[in-house]
Amino acid sequence: MTYEEVKEMLKGRNSKKIGNNTYLVDLENRIVVRLHDTNVVTFYEDGKVKLNSGGWQTVTTKDRMNKYLPVPWKVFQEKFEWYLWNWKTKEKREYQDNMFV
Repeated sequence: MTYEEVKEMLKGRNSKKIGNNTYLVDLENRIVVRLHDTNVVTFYEDGKVKLNSGGWQTVTTKDRMNKYLPVPWKVFQEKFEWYLWNWKTKEKREYQDNMFV
């Protein structure tokens, strides 16, 4: 997804429940997907997207990231390690909290 798409999902509200323990929250210059107390995906107006597991590399965290990441990015796990994958360019990056796509 993009900043504009998640902004549209909010329909002018400051926050919206989008899943179990998951909210879309407008923080003025950025919009976050918040799982519990962690902003797992942050969308910036300039098009940047930041990922953060908050140290909780769980199936649910990965699911929320993948649901809202912009195409063609996906987070996947291989041998207990997380990676970021661009399925169009075949680029594979080792996952790190606070990385941008």
